[in-house]
Order: sequence, then C-alpha cells, then structure tokens
Amino acid sequence: GAVIPLVTAQLLSSKTNVVTAVHVTVRSGIDPHRVAVAIEDRHPQLAVLESSGDYGEVDQGFEILAAANLAISVLAVGIGAIGVMNTMIMSVFERTREIGIFRAVGWRGSRIIRMVLVESIALCLLAALLGVGLGVAASRAVLLVPSISALLVPAYPPDVFLRAALVGVAVALVGALYPAIRAVRLSPMEALRHE
Repeated sequence: GAVIPLVTAQLLSSKTNVVTAVHVTVRSGIDPHRVAVAIEDRHPQLAVLESSGDYGEVDQGFEILAAANLAISVLAVGIGAIGVMNTMIMSVFERTREIGIFRAVGWRGSRIIRMVLVESIALCLLAALLGVGLGVAASRAVLLVPSISALLVPAYPPDVFLRAALVGVAVALVGALYPAIRAVRLSPMEALRHE
C-alpha cells in the first residue's frame, strides 16, 4: 500500500522524548489523499505529507541532506573520472611499443586510434555496469536498517543508469584519446624504441 509520512513541528511530551515524524501505511485500494485530509482535519497541528518527496517543503533538513548528497555524488564522479583517465593514459603509454609494431606492419593511425577507443569504452562500460550493481546492492543493504527503510524508498529510474553509461563513455574517450593520438604521431621507429 501507500505510505503517508506525518511530520510534526517537534512535539514535546512531558518526558524528554521528541516526536518528529510518524508514518502511516494505507491499505491497498484506499486513497492516500483522503486519509491525509482526514488526519489533518482531526489533528490540525500536524503537517501531513503524502509522499517522501514532499519533505523538502516542510523540513529544511531534507533540503540540506539532498544538497549534501548531490555534492558527494559530484565529488565521487570527479574522483572516479580522474582515476579512470589516469588508468587509460598509463595503459596507452605502456602500449606505445605495441602501437609502433602495428604502425610498422602498415596499420593506419585512424585504425589504431579506433582500436584504443573501442577497448577503452568497453572497459569503462564494464566498470560503469559494475559500479551500478554495487550501488544498487549498497542501497538495498542500507534498507535493512528498519529506521531507514521506514523513511526512505529507493527509486531506480532508467535515466540514472543512462547517465552512468554516458559518464563512463565520456571518461573513456577523454582518457584514451590524447595518449592514443600522441602514440600514433610517433614514427614507428620511435614507438618501437619507447620504454
């Protein structure tokens, strides 16, 4: 059924307990909006929300949490991108002799660049797929904590997975294109002498 979270303005009891939220689960087939209206009519001091996405309108703490989540995500993507680019650059530099051999036997520069980019994209897509799997598993593991599972409902919209794939491809292209072009610009003899 649907879940209706009820947020209060920190009701204080005579003891030291503080109630900040109450969650009401509605049976299937019952309209959550009608239940929310009925609760508000009976208890006007309560702020009733019909979905967890409305928390930001009532509690500024959730807005801060969302902003921190975005900042951490951007930082994680940035650090991951730098790591992947460094790996791809080192991989291509270490293959300079191999590229020199390909050039010596008649491979064109465009074919070598295409080969390096395809390998790089395949590697980064595999890493993105593994990362998405670990992310979904981690979010499921967090939901094993009852207090968190009562508050948060994970969503996995397709655009999240599409963005992960696009970031993986972009990082692969940026990380492999420069060293591949540099290696192709070397003459076959220079590339073969490369250590």
